[in-house]
Amino acid sequence: MALRKHGDFELELNTLRAKPMTKIRTCAPCKKPEMSPVSHVIKPFHSVYEYKCPNCGETTEIVPTASIGVGVTVGGLALTFWGFILFWGPGYPSVLALTLFAGAILALLAIWVPEILKHRLYPAVPNSSAPLNIPSQGNKGLIAKLIVLIEKMGFLVGLLTPIAFIMMFLGIAALIGYINFTFFE
Repeated sequence: MALRKHGDFELELNTLRAKPMTKIRTCAPCKKPEMSPVSHVIKPFHSVYEYKCPNCGETTEIVPTASIGVGVTVGGLALTFWGFILFWGPGYPSVLALTLFAGAILALLAIWVPEILKHRLYPAVPNSSAPLNIPSQGNKGLIAKLIVLIEKMGFLVGLLTPIAFIMMFLGIAALIGYINFTFFE
């Protein structure tokens, strides 16, 4: 199995295998590899793990890499759609439109770059796994279970998940249209 590792972002070339998010991390202030997760909160679109260092008391909240991938893809698709509307056609966009578009790009970067940097500041300890009995808060429904499942699969799966959902939605719509126009004329 070929594996490329950049910080906590892992890309497995031959297989996609679920990896536990709850790994022991290295504390940035004291540099000891003993930060463990103390809580897990499921939010509407992703979850957050809170880590605490037993030595210096440092705490941080880390968003799983798959959620970062989903956020980057959704933000990129929204910006692409907006850019297509803004730049398509004759003439030039107004200064206000360009300013708003640039502001949206900066907002997307301001949201996800700090989360990516947390994975670099608090790197996961190789071949470690934290206890799985951390308290979990939030919705326990089907969507929450789907979010946690996707988050176990890594950054690449997070990048591709919104595209897969869009393709599934469009496929179902095409199938309904085909059945409607074929059998119910």
